[in-house]
Amino acid sequence: MEQRNRHLAAILFTDVVGFTTLMQQNEKEALVAIKKHNSVLENLTVAYHGQVVNYYGDGSLCIFQSATEAIHCAIAIQSQMREDPAVPIRVGLHIGEVFFEEGKALGDGVNLASRIQSLGQANTILFSGELQDKIKNNAEFNFVSLGLFDFKNVDKPIEVYALSNRGLFVPKKEQLEGKLNYGVHKYSYLKKSMLFVVILILMISSLLIYNFFAGKKNYSVKNKSVVVIPFQNINGNQSNEYLSNGISEDIVTQLSKITDLKVISGPSTLQYKNSKRPKQIAEETGASSLLEGTLQIFDNTIRITARLIDVRTNELIRSGNYDNKDKWAYFQSRVRLL
Repeated sequence: MEQRNRHLAAILFTDVVGFTTLMQQNEKEALVAIKKHNSVLENLTVAYHGQVVNYYGDGSLCIFQSATEAIHCAIAIQSQMREDPAVPIRVGLHIGEVFFEEGKALGDGVNLASRIQSLGQANTILFSGELQDKIKNNAEFNFVSLGLFDFKNVDKPIEVYALSNRGLFVPKKEQLEGKLNYGVHKYSYLKKSMLFVVILILMISSLLIYNFFAGKKNYSVKNKSVVVIPFQNINGNQSNEYLSNGISEDIVTQLSKITDLKVISGPSTLQYKNSKRPKQIAEETGASSLLEGTLQIFDNTIRITARLIDVRTNELIRSGNYDNKDKWAYFQSRVRLL
């Protein structure tokens, strides 16, 4: 094709999931994986009237004359990749204009297809709303909307769909990470979220004072003690780990202001995160109660679950779910009273 010769195409990106890690751990298996990936792509793109335009290390860019053939090819690719030796790949598709410069395919459509692919996980096929509009009346294809996504350097949010045909994995929106925009709106959201966390800390402190230690006449001063376990980050996103640990540290700071309450915390409590039962922790720390919880971030919501446990009896004293999206109006009213 001639340079700058623009034409509409169905654009398909692939990427081998975890290839860098595999290369570090086992070069032989990594080479087998990439050879299979390239061989499958070469054979199937031709079978569905497409072509491999570029290879990008462990990924590829292919174009097709129709959206239907591109989706058929994507299904066939994932089917063969699941066969032994299995190669986990993610596939992303979009439809848009393509032009060529120095042998490379370029254009906004190429950039968007790449970003959609970045959201995927092993054995997924994701595609844009524009492409969905071209195949929506084809009964062969089953798909679900994953919602709107704000991608880097893309003017407006894009609706992304996941193909749900037999054998394919359909991820949940909160599980997806990729080339997303974390600009002004994200920072504004985080500011609100951090205010929510501060309010949560005050609420937990109140629970400890008024619902447990206060009024417990049979508790001596030495027994009024609590160990705060770093909150569990249940999303599995390591970038949220700092927030889950930071919440625990802030709670410790607030609890340490309570008269006659001994607060056990510090780096040593990290070892108890998801590893030991309350009674074992009590024996090792000498605490009479344990505060633990979870952090989950999805869409525009931070959800925190907190549990206060009497380690002598393993009794759950108090627990609660705190959601900054559903209870934001309530929390705002609490702020005005503070």
